[in-house]
Amino acid sequence: HVLGDWGLPTDLLFKRRDQDGPTALHVAIRHRRWAAVRALAHCRWLDYQLADAQGALPLHAFLKTLNPYQSRLDADTRETFRFLTAQTTHLRLSGTARMVNHLDHEGNSALHLAARLADPYFYQLLEAWGDVHLKNASGESAQNLFQLYINVLIGH
Repeated sequence: HVLGDWGLPTDLLFKRRDQDGPTALHVAIRHRRWAAVRALAHCRWLDYQLADAQGALPLHAFLKTLNPYQSRLDADTRETFRFLTAQTTHLRLSGTARMVNHLDHEGNSALHLAARLADPYFYQLLEAWGDVHLKNASGESAQNLFQLYINVLIGH
């Protein structure tokens, strides 16, 4: 497959990175362009296992853009995450656990990042694929972090 008049192989276009390492999907996520994220996630050439310079896969990048102190995230953000995780699991079933358990350069998996949000919606979407006992660089499991943040949130 070739893209337009440029003669670029389509699969290479979606794997191309800039000098900081992000792919087009990382950039769309970083700028919270949810419609672009959903459009890119539809592309069969997309490689969800490409990390940026910080070792973040697209799932990590998405979760890092979210504010853990924001009490309720908008429906578009939630829907985009649900769509991204559905695309990840549907298209790349064999590598989903590897993507969820991948540790970025800070030592966190996508499940650790979801746990810090203290929002069951994000955590539970990844929990089925991730190792809840996997320790991050600080020696904390995602399961323990999630419980800690939930307890702080409800005031215990």
